Amino acid sequence: MDASEPHSNAIAAIFKARRYALGISYSELSTNTGISERSLLRYLMAQREMQVGHFMIIARALGLEPASVLREITPA
Repeated sequence: MDASEPHSNAIAAIFKARRYALGISYSELSTNTGISERSLLRYLMAQREMQVGHFMIIARALGLEPASVLREITPA
């Protein structure tokens, strides 16, 4: 994902909203995913290109199905 693309912004917004809804800190999410807090912050601010593997790990750690996230951001 290119961090400048609308899809990156949409994914970041979905992940941020879910993180807030669950009350999970960046520290907790980092522990649960094995991804550094710095990388998570950049991903969720759409400042860094998200690797596909990290997308899947973060989605699942937030209780989301990766395919559902992709369907949500893809026009019908």
